[in-house]
Amino acid sequence: IIAATVNNNEGVAGIVPNCKIVPISVRFNNANFWADATRAFDFALAEGIDIINCSWNAPIGFDCLDDAIYRAHDNGRVGKGCIITASTGNESASNIGYPSNLSTCIAVGATNAIGMRWESSNYGHLDITAPGTNIYTSRIYFTEPYWRYEYDYLYGTSMSAPIVAGVAAMILSINPNLSNEEVKKILCKTATRSSNYTFSYDNRHNICPWNTEIGYGIVNAKRAVLETLPADTYVSGTHSGTTTGFKIDVQDAAFSSSSTLTAGQSIVLASNVILESGANFTMQLDPTITRQ
Repeated sequence: IIAATVNNNEGVAGIVPNCKIVPISVRFNNANFWADATRAFDFALAEGIDIINCSWNAPIGFDCLDDAIYRAHDNGRVGKGCIITASTGNESASNIGYPSNLSTCIAVGATNAIGMRWESSNYGHLDITAPGTNIYTSRIYFTEPYWRYEYDYLYGTSMSAPIVAGVAAMILSINPNLSNEEVKKILCKTATRSSNYTFSYDNRHNICPWNTEIGYGIVNAKRAVLETLPADTYVSGTHSGTTTGFKIDVQDAAFSSSSTLTAGQSIVLASNVILESGANFTMQLDPTITRQ
């Protein structure tokens, strides 16, 4: 899902095929699981891993693992912090599983093909969602006497979390100096908010409007990349040169009283829009568009 090779006429295409994967295996149903998982996080921290994906969850946590996750979040990437994505679980519960329920993790739920919460995806204090049904990917399983490898259509939040991790890798490929919280903010504020749900602010989720079933929305790779790209800065709508597909930070642009953009807000030019040298641009609001 994250890094499968592209253009080789085999299997699937990864979200970020040029990124490097460091597989770290921890066995479940193992008396030493918590200690092993703790060592796994500390290993990832020591090895300089940028993004840690947890496509697993448990009903409860353990102090030693909590501490290791906090160390990775706070100290990883030379102080910028590891980005940690974690699946919320597949029990259709209103409480998300561990470790996605930690503030140090980006909690990822699953959506179906029509942009609704997948019926088995745990919800509640999640951050974001990604497709989690009919995800074509590779898998490994054991049938006596061999381990077998194949491609298959899989379901679950374990498919959704690596999609978000892949988009986070895209963001870091553009700007590796971003902190983990800055990456999380980009992911959440650029997510697609489905019209099937009502979004609002609350004390815990205040990056942008949020919903208990799909969080800040469905991860949107294109919008996340555009948000991360260096911006051309415009003053009063005047531009010199050619811009295609770049974010515009509006600082003192003046529009009519019914369509004012203030400092810190932004618009995006479509890839086929060209502003000639010295040209001015005018924006007319579509009444069906609301502030995101």
